Amino acid sequence: MKKLFISLAAILIGFFTVSLVLNGQPDLPKATNKPQAVNGILDLADWNWEQDGIIRLDGQWEFYWQELLSPEDFTNTANLTTENHITVPRAWNKYKIDGQELSSQGYATYRLRIYSPGQQILGLKIPRIFTSYKLWANGQLLASAGKVAVNKEQMVPQYLPQVAISSLLTGP
Repeated sequence: MKKLFISLAAILIGFFTVSLVLNGQPDLPKATNKPQAVNGILDLADWNWEQDGIIRLDGQWEFYWQELLSPEDFTNTANLTTENHITVPRAWNKYKIDGQELSSQGYATYRLRIYSPGQQILGLKIPRIFTSYKLWANGQLLASAGKVAVNKEQMVPQYLPQVAISSLLTGP
C-alpha cells in the first residue's frame, strides 16, 4: 500500500477544500459512507474508485501554525513542533492553539497522510484558496499559486483553482 503525503503551505486565510479524483472519471457514482481524515491520516485502503467515486479530503489535517514547512522537514519529525489538528475545510480564524485564538493574519502548513490502494493515476482538484500556497505530494511540488512568505509585505496572493494530475499519486 502506497503512502501519499500531502503538504500545503498557506498564508493569510487558511480556508480550502481539496478533492482527490480518479483521472478521467468525472461522473462516478457516489458512496454514502465516505472516509474522512482523522488525526492527519486518510485511509483509502478499502476505497473502490470505480464504485465509490471521488473523495473529498475533509477531516482533521495536521496543522503547524506560523511554520512554513517543506517535505524535507517531515523526514526527521523530532525537529517538528507539536502537531495540532484542524478540521478542513474551514478558516483558521478563531481556531484555538493552547487556549489562544488565531487571527486571520498569519501562515501555516497543513499536512495530510493518505493511504491509497491501487495503480490508478489520481488527481487533486484544488478549488478556491484565497491565498498563496505550495502543494506537495510525496516530496514533489504539484501545484502552487502566488508567492508564499512569512509576512504580508513579501507574500503575493493568487486566486488560481487548479487540477494536478500526476503519477506521483499512484498506488504501489
